[in-house]
Amino acid sequence: VESAGTIAQYFDFSGLIIRDVDGGHLINISGTTNLNVFGRISNFLCEDGEEQNATGGMGLSLDRVNDVVIENGIIDNVDDDALNLRNTERVTVSNVVSRRAGRETVAVNYGFVFFDDTTITGNSRDNVLSNCIAYLCGGNGFALDRCTNCLLSNCTAIENGKEGAGASNRSGFRLFNAATNNRLNNCHAIDRQGTPTQLYGFEEADTSDFNYIIGGEATGNSTAQALMVGDSSLIADVRGFTPQGPASITVGASPFTYTNVDSVRENVHIRIGTVSDI
Repeated sequence: VESAGTIAQYFDFSGLIIRDVDGGHLINISGTTNLNVFGRISNFLCEDGEEQNATGGMGLSLDRVNDVVIENGIIDNVDDDALNLRNTERVTVSNVVSRRAGRETVAVNYGFVFFDDTTITGNSRDNVLSNCIAYLCGGNGFALDRCTNCLLSNCTAIENGKEGAGASNRSGFRLFNAATNNRLNNCHAIDRQGTPTQLYGFEEADTSDFNYIIGGEATGNSTAQALMVGDSSLIADVRGFTPQGPASITVGASPFTYTNVDSVRENVHIRIGTVSDI
C-alpha cells in the first residue's frame, strides 16, 4: 500500500496470512510525506518459508505514516527486519512475536526497529510497543535508532544476535544514534545458550542520552548485562544487573579537573576552601 500527501485515510487489515514473497516486504505501508493514516493491522501471520538470502524484504514496514495500531501477530523467518517503523509517530504495537528475523543475510538485521531517517522528512517519535517478543534474530532484538519519546513495556528479547559474530548491533535492546527520552519498563533480555550471542541485554550507544530503563531482567548476555553511556540516562531495578557505584575521586591540587566517563553521577565533597567553577 503506497500513498502520498497528508489526507487522513483509514484501513483495517485483519486475519492476514502472507507467505513467501520474493524480493519485497510482506506488508508495506509508505508515503512520500508523513501521512495521518488511521488504521489497524491485527491477527496476522507473516512468514517467509524459503531459504534466506540478501535480497529478501521485511515482514512489516511502515514508512512516514502515523496513528496505526498493530496487534496480535507473528512475523517469522524474514530476511530483513521483522517490523520496521521508519519516521512514524504515534504507532502502537502490542502482542507481536518476531522469530528468526534477519538470519543468513549480508547485513545484520533486527527484530523490532524504530528508525528516524534524517535524510528525509519525518521523525520516529511517540511510538509505543508492549508485550512483544523477539527471539533468534540475526541482530538486535529491539533497536531504537535516532528516535525519541518512545515507550517499550513488558517486552522480551531472547537469544538474538545470531549472525555477524564480533559485530555490534547484536544486543537484546539497543538505543543508538542519539536516541533520546525513551523509556523501557519491565523489559527482559535473556540468553541462556551455552555460548551466548546477545552482546548486551540493554545497550545505550553513541550520543544517546536521557533514556530510562526501569525494572525487568538481564541475564546471560555475552559482553555485559547492560551498558549506559548518557550522563542523564538511568537504569534501575533490573534483575541480574549490578549498577556501577560512584567512583572514588581524590581531589588534587588546584586547579583540579575530573572527567566523568560513564552515566553514573559522582559525589565530590569539599570540606574547606573555595570552589570557583563546577
